[in-house]
Amino acid sequence: MEEPRPTGIEKEQIEASEEEVYHARVREEAGLWELFVYLLNSLPTAIIAILILALLAAIGTLIPQESMGVTHADYVAKFGERKYHLLKSLGFTNIYNTVYFNIVFLWVAVSSIVCSVSRLRRTLRLWLRPTHGYSHRFFTARREPGRLYREGIPDSPEELQEQLKRAGFRTHLLRDADGSASIYADRGFIRKWASVVFHFAFILILVGGVIGRVFGFEGMVAVPDGGTSTVTVRLVDNKAPLVRWLVAGVHPFHYELNLRKFDIEYDQHLQPSEYLTGLAASEPALREYLRYYVKDYVSDLTVRSHGNERRKLVKVNHPLKIGGTSFYQTSYVQEGYLLVSCDGSEAAYPVRAGAAYQVWRDGRLHEISEFGPSPTGSEILYHPQTQGGTFPVKAGPLYRAGVREGELKPIGLFEILPADSTDSRYELLNTTDWLQLHLPGHKLRVRMASRVDSTSVFQYRHDPGVGVVFFGWIVLIIGIVLTMYVPFVQVHLRWEPEVLYCFSRAFGAADKFSGYRVIEKCLANR
Repeated sequence: MEEPRPTGIEKEQIEASEEEVYHARVREEAGLWELFVYLLNSLPTAIIAILILALLAAIGTLIPQESMGVTHADYVAKFGERKYHLLKSLGFTNIYNTVYFNIVFLWVAVSSIVCSVSRLRRTLRLWLRPTHGYSHRFFTARREPGRLYREGIPDSPEELQEQLKRAGFRTHLLRDADGSASIYADRGFIRKWASVVFHFAFILILVGGVIGRVFGFEGMVAVPDGGTSTVTVRLVDNKAPLVRWLVAGVHPFHYELNLRKFDIEYDQHLQPSEYLTGLAASEPALREYLRYYVKDYVSDLTVRSHGNERRKLVKVNHPLKIGGTSFYQTSYVQEGYLLVSCDGSEAAYPVRAGAAYQVWRDGRLHEISEFGPSPTGSEILYHPQTQGGTFPVKAGPLYRAGVREGELKPIGLFEILPADSTDSRYELLNTTDWLQLHLPGHKLRVRMASRVDSTSVFQYRHDPGVGVVFFGWIVLIIGIVLTMYVPFVQVHLRWEPEVLYCFSRAFGAADKFSGYRVIEKCLANR
């Protein structure tokens, strides 16, 4: 075996693949249409478009969307009036219906189709009519030249072809007029088909996404414990103008939700954390309040839709499904009532998280607004909203280490602020112990009432394209695995009576010299 010396022909032309030659020609000679098609078929351009699409989708995930039923007041409370108007002007509150999102999405979709068709055409050409019939210069004038063999040469190219077939190779033979012959052989062609499958799987995912965006919907609905809420969805609402005509004839979707019972289950920290232990002396009320945490929340939900009815205990990650629409347990609201006793007269008042209250001289509980507290009123009771999504009022089934222990009666955490002082303290109110407050000329005390208003919040989603997306992801993963781990070996041979030229390439998990070793084994076995 010898290493052949390069000849004086252009190495770049020999070493360039068909795809590289095509790209070079387009960059130098193409018009606007050819350049447009080239960009659609360009991997770097596709990667940039996918990254932009992913960034826009991330924005749509982080910023609540109008299609989810988020109101102007919700946006202002979360971002403030100024930031909200900026986000709205940029389209970030309804990003999936913006022109720029749909343009990028359309580009990715068309680019995927163009790339997949191009990949399919190249693969079919290699499968049916692989390029061979190269002269000896193809093997010698390369940056990594092929190998030249002078010993053990078969008497005919057909003999070598049979040996390669026995080694598991797919072969094509072409005889030249001078008696020489070219042989193309490959093994592991399933890797090439896997690459085609990989590309078309991406199209499946995009198609499923389009189906979901056009014919799907999602939103939020709150249902009070023991109450009923209705949801009516018209597909033409909150859709881009380009797709409204597609769904104009679709009848509205109507759902009636009945929440038979809603339980918020609480458990207890058996081993207080370092943070809770540190609160023992300074804030015992806060420490006791934080000892209880939400274990689970369960909705006994019944949904009726177009003559169908479905009942299920809905938990987080255990949705109720009816007619292709899923209802997910998302969150909850639990609000209590403060019982105020002034001079022996009792009245219960609802209190909400994040609000401040004060009892005035009329003996009634008032929520403090922008006008501020009354200088002649009682201490201020601030009903804080704690971090982490836990609402201040807690009440429901009580567990201890996962074992039902009883019922947690309503408890509420309040920060008590004297009207004429900046000093404050935490008080944990319950349904049995009264808290004495100071109101000049009156006997005032407060505690938690036994009444609690609990509301379960559901996210509903109707996505007829999710099956297509799921299937596309399965196919995509299979294609990626086969592309990465199935070895693909190509061998180009030129047979002459006294010499054999060979050039081999390997892809995937294959050893880069495996093709040469197969040829040397064939020659050695003659």
